[in-house]
Amino acid sequence: MHMSFPPCFDSSRQFHEWTQAARRSDPGDSSFCTDCTAHYQKQMINQERCMHPGTTFPVGSGGGVDGRRPEAERIGYEEVA
Repeated sequence: MHMSFPPCFDSSRQFHEWTQAARRSDPGDSSFCTDCTAHYQKQMINQERCMHPGTTFPVGSGGGVDGRRPEAERIGYEEVA
């Protein structure tokens, strides 16, 4: 199986594992950026590996933080067979 994956992941295997877990938890329309953090995003921006530097990390009503891509960038990656 061939898979494209975002450069912020270290390997296609790592992205595949995230994809499998995401099927159970539904990350929403911000896809993998939902599970990112501001700290990791900064690292990936510095390494030129962040494809969505406009992602923000608002604190929700329950105190949790989810990465939210700008609306125009809310397109996920798909496995390619």
